[in-house]
This record gives sequence, C-alpha cells and structure tokens, in this order.
Amino acid sequence: MTVTSTSGIRGVFNSDLLPEDVAEYTRRFVRLLGAGEFLLGRDTRATGPVASRIVTSAVLGMGADLVDYGVIS
Repeated sequence: MTVTSTSGIRGVFNSDLLPEDVAEYTRRFVRLLGAGEFLLGRDTRATGPVASRIVTSAVLGMGADLVDYGVIS
C-alpha cells in the first residue's frame, strides 16, 4: 500500500510504488516548486540507484537542474 503524507511517499518499490508513480510524483513536485535546482540524496537500499535515475530523468525532463549527492547518511 502506498502512503502519501506531508513527509513524502512510502511504499514497496516496484510493487505498490511503481517507477511511473515515482516519475509522476517527481514531476508534480517540480511543477509545485518551479524549475530551479534540486538536490538528490538516497539511502543504501538495492532499489536506490534505479529510483535515483527515475527521479533524475523526471527532474531534468521538467527543465530543472539537479545535483545528485548519491548515498547520504
């Protein structure tokens, strides 16, 4: 089950939180804040690199800039 709250979205990636869902949430977030510079960090879960690529593609596709910090503790 995907849960949406003020602190973000939660769900099992590629099960109830599909890649296209991540891309759409990202596009809506960029639309809400406007095309500027976004910072991206992730944890060490195995799905992190794929999710990071999806977010990066969606942000850049909206015409915004992105700085990817990779894994952040």
